[in-house]
Amino acid sequence: MFSVAIIAKNAADVIGSCIESVSPLTTDIVVVVDSSSSDTTSAVAEKSGARVFHRQFDDFASQKNYAVSLTKFKWVLSLDADETASEELIKEIKSAVPGTRFAAFAFPRINYIFGKSIYHTNWSPASDKHVWLFDKTRSHWENAVHERVSVDGPVGSLSAPKYHFHYRTVEEFLHKTNQYTTLDISSGSQSRFSSLIRPHWLRLILQPKWKFFRHYFLFAGFLDGWHGLFLSYLMAVYGACLAVKSWQKQNPHTS
Repeated sequence: MFSVAIIAKNAADVIGSCIESVSPLTTDIVVVVDSSSSDTTSAVAEKSGARVFHRQFDDFASQKNYAVSLTKFKWVLSLDADETASEELIKEIKSAVPGTRFAAFAFPRINYIFGKSIYHTNWSPASDKHVWLFDKTRSHWENAVHERVSVDGPVGSLSAPKYHFHYRTVEEFLHKTNQYTTLDISSGSQSRFSSLIRPHWLRLILQPKWKFFRHYFLFAGFLDGWHGLFLSYLMAVYGACLAVKSWQKQNPHTS
């Protein structure tokens, strides 16, 4: 009755745990691996019981929609390779879906960043609750980056979480910052703050400050201790990268 769709790249160290966590839910586990992966992600996934496919990465929504298209059953649980489903979530899914009137379900995600569970700084389970379980005949992924599921029908709510082992190192954070900001710029998406501050020189000054203030104070990052401080500072770096890349796009011939 259920399928699981996972996208992965260079995830040999985590993909096994991801697949193992959902094996009580289904035997139809699809892993789509970016064709530029350079480690043994495919081999580990196949050994763990998944069906593995390859697709050149273009954007997150397209990659996830492709993974969903390969699943066998109508109801799909979507995970990233660095995520695992809790036992409670598996039980709740099995209980909630049969006979439901809903087209999808949202549920929370608990983020572990730099080895610590984060409950503020805009990564709290309450703020990071989205649709990851859906009827694929009435749902699809949209947005090249910061992707979300668009649902044609009512959305239910589950209480059990999945776990996201996110940004295990600063190097990983910087790598993903480079990837996400490039996709942000190329897709034309921008934050409300960016749309309000038109001059690039002013955005370069204010956007990092706003990112830090927003995550550390407005989202109570200070309650996450040193991790909240580090994350808020790194989000300021994200804002600076976004502002500079936006400026470069507007001024392609400036050295």
